[in-house]
Parts: sequence; structure tokens; C-alpha cells
Amino acid sequence: MSNLNPIPQSVADILDVEAEVTEPMLAGVGQVGWMKTWPQLSTYSHYSQLKSLVLRGLAAVLKDCDLGAGYDVALDCAKPLIMERLTQPSADVQNRLLKLVEEEPLGPRVELTEERLTQLKVIFKETLLSEDWQAIAKAAAAEVQHQVLDLMVA
Repeated sequence: MSNLNPIPQSVADILDVEAEVTEPMLAGVGQVGWMKTWPQLSTYSHYSQLKSLVLRGLAAVLKDCDLGAGYDVALDCAKPLIMERLTQPSADVQNRLLKLVEEEPLGPRVELTEERLTQLKVIFKETLLSEDWQAIAKAAAAEVQHQVLDLMVA
């Protein structure tokens, strides 16, 4: 008798099966693909630490831009862009990101130190495309414009 539902033998197999089932639900998010990009991370907790560090770093970089009312919209625009770009990073970028979380204890968030933030800024500049930065800037500008024009109506 053949086994109609074989049990996946590896994390990659599990992620393949999960992708088939959840792909419609995760459209645009790319989490399964992002996890597959980082097989060096031995647990989901390590993956979560890296993802959290990247997103907090992105938020800090945009906060430094002093976007005011456009900050939240810019961050909402930037998050999926960086997550998408990091599904296929260069080997160099991948190694530099892994070093940021290497030897960190499992569980607590990895601290976003000035050194880590500096490294993340360089990685973001290398990873995000010109059109990504344009989209982020346009999103922020549109929100500021919306806020200002709302004053006219009020």
C-alpha cells in the first residue's frame, strides 16, 4: 500500500509543503521564501531574531530621515520591499546579516546597537533598489501632502 501523505523528512520539505498550502494566504509577504533563504538559521527563533533586527533597523533608518507624518506610511511601504529583496540576497549580504545575530542567546531580541545599525544601513543601501527608495519617498510625501490638504478642508 502506498503512502498517500508522506511525512516530510527535512525542514526544506516541510517549508515546501507549507508553501503549497499557505502561499495564497501569504501573497506579498514572502515569509516562507524568506525562511528558505536562511537555512543557516537552525530554529524559527533564530529566524525571528534576524527578521526583527532587520525590521527594527529599517524603522530606525527611516526615523533618522525625520519624515514626520510620512514615517508610518514610509515604513509600511519599506517593510515588504526589504523582505522581498532579502529573499535572494548576495552571499556577501547574507553572511554580513548572519554575523549580526551570530552567537546571540536564543530568546531575547538582539540589541540594535550603533554598530549593528551602521552595518544595516550599508546593507539596506546595497539591497534596496533605486525604485524601492523612490516608492518609499513617494509614500511618505503623499501622506504629508494628504495631511496638509486635510487642513484646508477642516
